[in-house]
Amino acid sequence: MKNLRRFVTVLFAVFVMPMTMLAQEQAPKIAKSSVEIINKSTNFAMGVTGERQLRDAFEMYEKFKNSGVEFDNFEIVIWSGVVKDLKKGSELAQFIETQMEEGLKVSVCQIALDYFEMSAQDIPQKMQVVPDAYVRLFELQALGYNLIVI
Repeated sequence: MKNLRRFVTVLFAVFVMPMTMLAQEQAPKIAKSSVEIINKSTNFAMGVTGERQLRDAFEMYEKFKNSGVEFDNFEIVIWSGVVKDLKKGSELAQFIETQMEEGLKVSVCQIALDYFEMSAQDIPQKMQVVPDAYVRLFELQALGYNLIVI
């Protein structure tokens, strides 16, 4: 019985765990027919107010890249309560720092920073501070960005 249990454990470790880890590392892809439609635009933005939505926005960015969506700009605009969780060294700030790369811009609302008694020095350097998240969203929309707020 011990040998059978050990054998099953080894099989699980060798076959199932690597497949699970691989599935978790790769963002799902968008259907090819959808990519063809999405590619009619090259600028995208997502507005977020919570941690879950922020993580979803980064996941969407990865889906775009992995699916062959061709884009010039992708911006995530952050405001509201999640801003207080962006302090340097926090788990969320570290997550964002690992996700930042060329072609991805993260903007944080100055009004929210002020509300939580924070400044640009309190958040990771790669984030851009904008005076007002709502105004930034209107600017992006006026510039022709495909925009979604989640």
